[in-house]
Amino acid sequence: MSKFFSFLHRFNKGVELFKTVYKCGALELIKNGNELYFHKHYDRIIDLYEKRKIDNRILGTIVEYCKKIEKCDADWIETYLISKAVVDGPKIFKPRQLELEMCEHMKLNIEFNDYVQPFETVIIELPDDYIKTKRTRVVDGLNDPYYLKKNNGEHEPVFIIMNWNKKKEVIFTGLYFSSDTSIKSAFAFKQGTDEIEAYIEEKWNASNRQEARENFQFKGALYTSDDEWRVTEEVVRACLNYCLLLDEIGIKRVGAIDPSQYERLQRYQKVARKEKRTQEKIDLADERVREFPVVYEIKQRVRLVKIVQSLPREGNEEEEKRIIGPHRRRGHYRMQPYGPQSTLRKRIRIEPIFVNRHLFFGDDEQTQVIYE
Repeated sequence: MSKFFSFLHRFNKGVELFKTVYKCGALELIKNGNELYFHKHYDRIIDLYEKRKIDNRILGTIVEYCKKIEKCDADWIETYLISKAVVDGPKIFKPRQLELEMCEHMKLNIEFNDYVQPFETVIIELPDDYIKTKRTRVVDGLNDPYYLKKNNGEHEPVFIIMNWNKKKEVIFTGLYFSSDTSIKSAFAFKQGTDEIEAYIEEKWNASNRQEARENFQFKGALYTSDDEWRVTEEVVRACLNYCLLLDEIGIKRVGAIDPSQYERLQRYQKVARKEKRTQEKIDLADERVREFPVVYEIKQRVRLVKIVQSLPREGNEEEEKRIIGPHRRRGHYRMQPYGPQSTLRKRIRIEPIFVNRHLFFGDDEQTQVIYE
């Protein structure tokens, strides 16, 4: 079973609470320069109660939860991350150990504006062979003697949630461990032209290790040991590079985590629409289908582009000029020369384009890009 799917089952009540807070717009992300904070609109939660969208019991639970974490931004970012992951539909990737180990040692020498994820929020489940190399001692936040005894007081990272907010120029990450604790981080860039690698070097390589942790974590977070923070650095770097790899190669849809359960939800959705049930039940059926976890992977298939015509080059009839049919070319990266006499190199992203658009005698709406 999916690691993230298991997490949702264990914390089902908490996840429903997060979703309610997020859907009513009670949580607003504000960015001022490179400073982040969450503005809470408690009045919108009251509006839900007055409109009978939530009952008195749920309202009391939400109010109690909000008071509990009022001054703990680390919990607010967890609310934001899990809500985005679930409400938008969980997109899960399961990379291999070799892919992550390779990405772990790659530098992120690109500007934030050139960073791209396949989706705004992705969940990356770490392979078992990889997480065995990342075991660390549990330092703070776990009051489960049975777990500590069974696992010799150690835990390892299991999955990571990554949210890419291009408009706010922020990347949020939440690394979840087998002990059900998590380490949340935020990359808040002053401007889109900031280089990610330079930002990481400035923050993570601070001479004071505690200062580096405070640069990335919100107030109220659990204490993080040097080993836990080192593991977080390695996994976050690997997953950021893995997202760039997905954008470079492409992705395809594998299918739902539990196909049989997903089919049952789809049948219920069709029945709800066919029998014209109440709008509330139809919305609930749509929501369950949309929020069911789906797995994606790297697209490995190679497609050949057919040459539809050959014309002689001007001034030399022996050479031929190839004319390629109209098609969409996916975004990719290249090393761009810059600096004194173009002696330096940096990685930039080339946006997707429509090749030979002038040969296509139709509207752009008639074209589409499909992730298989």
